[in-house]
Amino acid sequence: MINKTLHRATQCCNIFKFILYSYIGIIVMLLPLAVVIFWKPYMIHCDTKLDRTDQVPAWCLDAMPNVYSFIQFTYWDVQPFGIFYRQPE
Repeated sequence: MINKTLHRATQCCNIFKFILYSYIGIIVMLLPLAVVIFWKPYMIHCDTKLDRTDQVPAWCLDAMPNVYSFIQFTYWDVQPFGIFYRQPE
């Protein structure tokens, strides 16, 4: 009985270990992406301009400031389901 209980305990620990390693792997993969897309452009373009002048880019005032999606929408005219919004030439 003790042997079966110990075997089940190690199976349970292996499942938790797998879940923990999966979360750590996801964090390791997504953290650099978040730094490049969200944090670094905000630090370069928004924080320094807030300190020096009152003029900040429009994307700095969004709830989640993301320069890449702002550039896509403004300059490249790319938006989700954008094909439905385009006017025929």
